Amino acid sequence: EKVKEKKRFSFYGFILSKIQHYNPKKYWKMREEVVNPKSKKSTLKRLWYLYRIKRSDAFNNASMGTDLNSGAQFASPPNLPHHLNGIIISHFAKIGKNCVIFQNVTIGGVTTAGSSNDGAPQIGDNCYICSGAILVGKINIGNNVRISSTCIRCKKSITIDDDVRLGADAILLDTDSHNLDWRIRCDLKNRSNDSKTAKSAPIHICQGVLIGARSIILKGVTIGEH
Repeated sequence: EKVKEKKRFSFYGFILSKIQHYNPKKYWKMREEVVNPKSKKSTLKRLWYLYRIKRSDAFNNASMGTDLNSGAQFASPPNLPHHLNGIIISHFAKIGKNCVIFQNVTIGGVTTAGSSNDGAPQIGDNCYICSGAILVGKINIGNNVRISSTCIRCKKSITIDDDVRLGADAILLDTDSHNLDWRIRCDLKNRSNDSKTAKSAPIHICQGVLIGARSIILKGVTIGEH
């Protein structure tokens, strides 16, 4: 019975991988060879792997931050319950072991003008990121952190320690994003000054904190342990 059940699930997984253009074992094995500059595979073979990876990404409106000899760093292949569906990850992101990432998650780098701390999120081990979460900028996230459909945008510094829980639709912003002077915001000749001169200050969420649903945490806030 166990052998039959194993065969049935193997067949189901095969059919599903064809429909969704994503076979986890093959995808992450190929990706390991593509991003590793010390890979013993030929360049032509690795380019073929990269093509297959990008094809899977494109079909699922996703990107795992993969490029030849570089890309997002994963300590282990993440668990993707809904496969690649809508997941966008920066080439500069770092993600720890045993992480779960649901659909339509963005883990992105800073691209806005005037960002004082360009970079991408660094996420620890055993983290759980639910659908719709947006993490942008050089955010440092510890181990065993659970993130619902949270929006975190970082210009300067956001640190989230171990065992933190972030409720649905919570928002963390370490910057005003825009200057409060309307004349600077509306100066079309110097548009970059708007974001460059916006005030920002670090956010620190200490170990074991629970942030409730739809909470808003702004620049300069520190929340102590537990």
